[in-house]
Order: sequence, then structure tokens, then C-alpha cells
Amino acid sequence: MRITWAAALSLGLLAPNWAAAAKYTGTEAERAARKDRQVVREMEVQLDGRGPQENALVERVGDRLVVRILRFEGDEDEGRFVEVLEGTPGRAKSVSRFEVRQMVGDRHPELVVVLDDPSPDETASSVRVIGHTDSGIRELFAETFLVPPSVEKNGRTVTLGDARPHFVFANVRGDAQEEVVWISGPQTLVLPGRDDDITYVIGAYRSVYAYQAGKAAFEKVAEREVVEFAGPKTVSAAKASAQVPKIWGTAQPFWGADGDLETSWNVPGKEAVGQSLTLKLKSSPKVRLIRVVPGCGASDAEWSRHHRVERFRVTLGSGQRFDVDRADLSELPRGVQAMAEFPLQEGFGGQILIALKQSTALPWARFKILEVEHSERPRRERVNEVCVSEISFH
Repeated sequence: MRITWAAALSLGLLAPNWAAAAKYTGTEAERAARKDRQVVREMEVQLDGRGPQENALVERVGDRLVVRILRFEGDEDEGRFVEVLEGTPGRAKSVSRFEVRQMVGDRHPELVVVLDDPSPDETASSVRVIGHTDSGIRELFAETFLVPPSVEKNGRTVTLGDARPHFVFANVRGDAQEEVVWISGPQTLVLPGRDDDITYVIGAYRSVYAYQAGKAAFEKVAEREVVEFAGPKTVSAAKASAQVPKIWGTAQPFWGADGDLETSWNVPGKEAVGQSLTLKLKSSPKVRLIRVVPGCGASDAEWSRHHRVERFRVTLGSGQRFDVDRADLSELPRGVQAMAEFPLQEGFGGQILIALKQSTALPWARFKILEVEHSERPRRERVNEVCVSEISFH
């Protein structure tokens, strides 16, 4: 009957062949050091898809843990365990993950091990991925991530996604394999609330380690890549009460919610007050943030040549309605938690960000012009139209 490596070690059956089995035939001190090893985890694995199964071990050596892969060779009575691989040791107190999962995408699974070394300030998590390559079983990934302790949430921080520092195994590239993904921290947006600033966690920064077949190893392919938690929801239809025709064809109401600052919903300047744009959202998504670009965002020149919206009304299909006055954004309407205006990324113009007190399922929304801010340009340089480049929901 075949016995496991841990059982054989505890019974003393491997002592005569220790050096040969482990491929350590060095000094007497080296052999003595191996007797201090303690097996803390063990399981049978099949990493190369052929022949006998391997034994995967996690052994303690002093204050470190190390992964070893052994293969039993010979018959059950006279065979022995032969070391196939010894991985990179990590300073650790415990094993938080010891599992087989499909990482690389071929027919052979990989062994994933996470070794944790907690301290009051952080936990050092050493991640090891071991798998089969053309040149045999190899350690494909060995990296240590420093994970700080969880922070208690407070009422001045609104989290729209999980941005705490942590790592995951996930298919983020859309191919047939998983990557090791390190989430390093939050991307935040700060808006003035009624009594104090409120921080919204709208995204996270991640680094991605992907398997490179030519090198038979995982390598970093992205550094501090942004993951959005509050991406724009899909607008499926748009209807405007008025629209300025363009020389090259009739402009579309949808241009006011197409995600492109080069396009816009334009209405005649003299008729602008009271005009509205109604937007239907696909599948009534949950919405917490509303963004309004109340002018032409195509360029600084277009922003100044056109008229802008100064005051507007937002009516939500969820039943909420409120007015926004750009001249006094400190007056927060009912149902709005925070609000502010920022320049566009290009450094000109403005965009208003409105944070609702609660995420709400939103089937549709209506934007209505209540007051216009006129262009400061000389009359001959003005375009007598009111422009709204973008209304988006997040």
C-alpha cells in the first residue's frame, strides 16, 4: 500500500534514502537541517497530465514555508519519493490557500499556494504558482504582496467597489487563462457635501501578471492600470423637444449622451429655456452619480463661442426631481448628497458631478434647461445656440 510523504517521514521509513530522494547529498549540516523540516500541508496533484501523480507539500523550515513537489518512483514496497521541485521559500506563519486551479489555460492545472505572514501593520502574502512546462514542472510565479489591515468604513466615504489592497486570480484579458491581479488601492473622487467633504471610491489601481508561454513564467503586463467602478451606463434612446439642424445633416439628440465631447445636443439660443432632453437607460441600471457637461466640450474655442446652461432641472424615472444652479452648487437639492463643478480634462469649461444619496434603479431621466449663460464673445464671433455636450449616468 502506498503511503504519503508525511506518513513516511513520521514513521522514519525515508531516513535511509533521504539524500537520494531529496537530491541533497551535501554536507552533514545540510542533511541535519532537512531533519528539522515539518510538513504542514500535503495533497496529491497531477501537474503534467501523465504518469503517476505528484505529492505537493508545504514544509516549514525555521520561520519560512516552502513548497515542494515530490514524485513516488518504483514499486510500492521498494519505491521512494524523489524531489521534482523546491520552490522559493517565503517567511510565513500559515497557509491560507493550497489548491489546484486552471491558470494557464492548457489541459494541465496549476498548483496555487498562498503563504501568509501577518503583523500588526500588514500581512505579507507570498503567492506561488507551480505548473507543467515544456521543460518539466516549474515555479511559474513567486511574488509577495503587502496587504494592510481592513479599515473601518465611515460615513464620509462611499465605496462603489472593492478597492482595498488585495490580490485575486481572474481572467482580465479575455483570453483562455487567468492572471494574478494585484489591487493596490482606490481611485477616489472628493465632492463637497452638506457638512463636510465626501470621498467616493470610483475605481481602483491594479497591476496584472500574465503567463508568458515563451518564458514559461508570469510577468507583469500592466502597472497601476485603472479599473472603473462607476463607468457610464448605456443610454438606449434619446428624445429632444428641440434640436438645431447642422449643415451636414440633422444633428441627433443622442449626441448629448454618446460619451463623445466632440458631439453635443444643441438648441436655438432664443428658444433654449424650457427645452428638454429625455434619455432612456438600458435595463434600468443602478445609478449613484450623474455627470453634466453644460456647454460645448469639443474645444476651448467652442465652449466660449456657444451659450451654456446655467440652471437646469433633472427629473429621474425613479420619482426624484431637483434643480441645479451652477452659480450656487452649495445648495444641495433634496436627494443629493454632494455636488461640484470641475474643469474638463483638457483644462477648460466645466462638468458638474451630482452624487445621489442612494443608488437608484433608473429607467429614464429628463434634463430641462431653466436658465442660459450667454457667450462672452463679441456678437460676430458667437454661435447663437445653447450646447450640452454630455449627460451621463454612473
